[in-house]
Amino acid sequence: MLTESGIAELIERLLCTTGRRDDLSSPLIDAALPECSCLHIMLPDITDSHPPVNVRKFIARIPSPHDVVEAGSLTPAAAGSLDAAVVDDANILVTGQTQASTPTWALRLQ
Repeated sequence: MLTESGIAELIERLLCTTGRRDDLSSPLIDAALPECSCLHIMLPDITDSHPPVNVRKFIARIPSPHDVVEAGSLTPAAAGSLDAAVVDDANILVTGQTQASTPTWALRLQ
């Protein structure tokens, strides 16, 4: 577990690669890291306690439907429905939290 000073040091180290700095006049920080990850930080006074530090990394390889079923994130029936929707050129709406491993909804819209 990081201490408050450890979190502050981590924020400084992350920001030094972006050219941004932690400035209380701008407590929301969105920046791109060198490896093309996205960085989002909220500084205290707009958070209840510790500043949340979020790094969104992008995957290098898009998983196949088989990979997603094998990982348990999608049932074979749902994968079949999505495949049919793609073949039919249907609209597909998928909703859920950004970092969720499984979507909240997957709907086939006609």
